[in-house]
Amino acid sequence: MTLPSPRRASAARATSSLPPSKTGERTNGIDYSGVFYTNKYVIEQLLKQGNGGVVVNLASMFGLVAISNNIAYSASKGGVVNMTRAAGTMYAKEGIRVNAVAPGVIRTPLIDEPTLEQYAKLHPAGRVGEAQEVADLITFLASDKAKFITGATIPIDGGYTAV
Repeated sequence: MTLPSPRRASAARATSSLPPSKTGERTNGIDYSGVFYTNKYVIEQLLKQGNGGVVVNLASMFGLVAISNNIAYSASKGGVVNMTRAAGTMYAKEGIRVNAVAPGVIRTPLIDEPTLEQYAKLHPAGRVGEAQEVADLITFLASDKAKFITGATIPIDGGYTAV
């Protein structure tokens, strides 16, 4: 996946049509439906237990801004962002907080160093994120320190979505 410029230059605009049906269905099945059903069953269990709880969904910076060369991914992660808003407000009175994190490019073994160096140039912070930074944000959102936060999606993207 290549990242468009954070300044949304015209060169980054989509030049192709929507993805083939099978591609869109697979992406949606993994990146949206998987999160949807996880929320459904976790929230059902939390309601049965009756003492609140916390759900932290994994979205993406591309749920907040579009990626022109992967429409299905942007759409599915945008769905996670809006589902988080809806569930976060729907279950707040039951003491269930639902939030999401929206990572930018994160250093993992799936992305080679030369590619990471290119991605780093697109983030205003001048680097890619680290997995521990995402884990720390998730830990915070799951803690009592975040007990008044619900329905929110927090970008952790080195400023990518801010420009």
